[in-house]
Amino acid sequence: MADEKELMRKSFTPRELKIDTEGEGTFEAVFATLNVIDKDKDITINGAFGEQKVLISQYNHGSWKDGAKALPVGVGRIFERGDDAIVQGEFNLESVDGRETYKTLKFIAEKGHTQEWSYALPFIEYEYKDIDGRRIRILKKITVPEVSPVLMGAGVDTRLLSIKSGQPDKEEKSKSLTFSEQADGVLVGVVDLVKRFLEIADLRKIAGKSVSPASIDYMLKIRDQLQPLMTGLDEIEKQADAVKSDYLTLKTISKKFQED
Repeated sequence: MADEKELMRKSFTPRELKIDTEGEGTFEAVFATLNVIDKDKDITINGAFGEQKVLISQYNHGSWKDGAKALPVGVGRIFERGDDAIVQGEFNLESVDGRETYKTLKFIAEKGHTQEWSYALPFIEYEYKDIDGRRIRILKKITVPEVSPVLMGAGVDTRLLSIKSGQPDKEEKSKSLTFSEQADGVLVGVVDLVKRFLEIADLRKIAGKSVSPASIDYMLKIRDQLQPLMTGLDEIEKQADAVKSDYLTLKTISKKFQED
């Protein structure tokens, strides 16, 4: 049994949760974010996790303790998707603890509260680099035996992905907003995304690496979605210029008639 005091863990604060993704008792969550400096002054680079099978631990890493309560509550796998580390798992609904953990997480998500996650990393490969005057540890390879829901996280920008029942979908939410409210939300999101992308690019450059193809692909997709808007705005601007020109012409003619 590992010494709980010596066991290194990382906890993260997620934003959304996806439950019942592949049937009752299943879930998906972002449990770590790559290429950002976390609160432990670590950067986890692409490829550090790869794809691994993991156990889903009791709440607050309870499965590292002794006794019946140490039994895991589910199984899963972790993998990377762009700059996100994803855990897809299934709770053991045949066990009391697995069923109660599943019901509790679903209840928390349906009530709009944030469920935080953590993972154990007893085996890591790393190196240190000085970045912006700080000594940063670069995590290059991580072995993850388990992932656990926890009360308090300490990471950067992780999220649970949405809940299947009890919450309106994105289309319903957008319909309830005014255009200006929706535009404000999108603007804030775009500004934050661009800032984060540039920060990631700088960090990857310092680490001697380029931005991941998946991250670049996301930004190109956003650019492509904005292209029709830019074309439409150009047409609107031309129409506005034409209206302004007609107005000035009419104003000049009107003034001339008044003088006559």
